[in-house]
Amino acid sequence: MVTKAYDVFISYSDLDRGLALEIYALLKEKGLTCWIAYHDIPHGEIWSKAITDGIRNSSVFLLLLSKNSNSSNQVLRELEYADKQKKKLFCYKTEQLTISDAIDYFISSIQQIDAQNYNLETGISIAYESISQYVNKRRVDSSNLFSKAIENEIGKDLYHQKKYGQAFPYLLQSAKEGDDQSQYFLGTMYYSGHGVNQDYALAMEWYLKAANNGNASAQNNIGYMYQNGLGVKQDYALAMEWYLKAVNKGNAFAQNGIGYIYQNGLGVKQDYALAMEWYLKAANNGGASAQNSIGYMYMDGLGVKQDYALAMEWYLKAAINGNTTAQYNIGYMYDEGLGVNQDYALAMEWYLKAANNGFASAQYNIGYMYRNGLGVVKDLEKAKSWYSKAAKNGNQTAIKTLKDVFDITGY
Repeated sequence: MVTKAYDVFISYSDLDRGLALEIYALLKEKGLTCWIAYHDIPHGEIWSKAITDGIRNSSVFLLLLSKNSNSSNQVLRELEYADKQKKKLFCYKTEQLTISDAIDYFISSIQQIDAQNYNLETGISIAYESISQYVNKRRVDSSNLFSKAIENEIGKDLYHQKKYGQAFPYLLQSAKEGDDQSQYFLGTMYYSGHGVNQDYALAMEWYLKAANNGNASAQNNIGYMYQNGLGVKQDYALAMEWYLKAVNKGNAFAQNGIGYIYQNGLGVKQDYALAMEWYLKAANNGGASAQNSIGYMYMDGLGVKQDYALAMEWYLKAAINGNTTAQYNIGYMYDEGLGVNQDYALAMEWYLKAANNGFASAQYNIGYMYRNGLGVVKDLEKAKSWYSKAAKNGNQTAIKTLKDVFDITGY
């Protein structure tokens, strides 16, 4: 449901309803949108909720101060709520009176329009000049904020469409204005060389900005860069420090990163039990990489009893969540008959999933199966094609096979 916004909330005593409605009509005629109880509370609506909604959704709170409203508990409650909501307050004083202490507490320092010396139209014209000046400035500010928000969303949308070059100027502007997600996206573009020249130093610069604005994904990526020495001196202690920051925000990738550090003893004592503990946290948080790692630990019996059935169970969870390594591992288990009946057709099916995601080892294994007729008709051309794909992705065994078997070099 779209919430309607108003320029002015008119607060008045019900004993002054006639005057309030006249003022409402005059302000509306001059182009201001106004909320007034008599007119804007729908039948059956809870009164208190309608009043608070009206105040919240208005830019200005206009108090019609009379002897009646000066002693009205309802008007005082409205004034207190408007002050709590940090609304711009204006006071339209309709007659000579001694202002109560309770009312004076809120209006002593605000602009008061003493209308008792003017006829109604002149008094409202004076009020309109002051109110409209504030409202129009607020409209301009809101328009600028809206434009910036739109540009921000355009940049992010282009990024998700992988139109990195087009996204860059939008993201840069939003990032300079402190948007942490735009800062994170710029860091990732520099990290991966998407739409810009790969530059780990600039990636780290933007990741740090995003991380210091509380972006958990950036905190995780900084940890990863320290873990692997990407653009910085390798530092496992700093990697752990940044992973822990991201973990405090529930980041599954960081939980997985800590698991990896313990599994491999990187700057800490190798501890498979702690590795499994962190992997399980990440896995239960939807982390596909951690699900794959748990499968690997069960397959190789690292800190747990070797269990191919559990390995397959975790690999399948990871594969369903799109993890390419898990797809390859399932193919390998069918290829080798680990805990399952050896099945080259199923091995090929899973290898293809991983291979089509660019996984070089899967591409090599498909080439090997075509070369040797394992579950497929022997086909050296297809073997050569898959070996070539693996070689282009840096697989050294594929490069050697192409050279030794097919006399193909250049990879």
